[in-house]
Amino acid sequence: WRRKLDEFAAKHHIAITSAQPRKEIEAGDVLELPIEVKSWEGSLEALVKFMHALENSDEGMFDVKAISLKPSNKKGYLKGSLSLTCAYMREE
Repeated sequence: WRRKLDEFAAKHHIAITSAQPRKEIEAGDVLELPIEVKSWEGSLEALVKFMHALENSDEGMFDVKAISLKPSNKKGYLKGSLSLTCAYMREE
């Protein structure tokens, strides 16, 4: 899931410099993997496109649970952190 996250980020020009998967959670038939993105940077437009792509992906179920942002040192850029949950089912 981390590789998928990195692919979405690269495609939408979001730089992720620190992300940490958490412990997998069983929620009925579905498994959830929380990922804490501790540091990202990009423009507001890139962030919106990145989040839209994640939440509307047919490559898995992604949900942005929380996000924080502030202006970056780069003009026109934002930086921050976000909490993301990936939901999936294991094949039997």
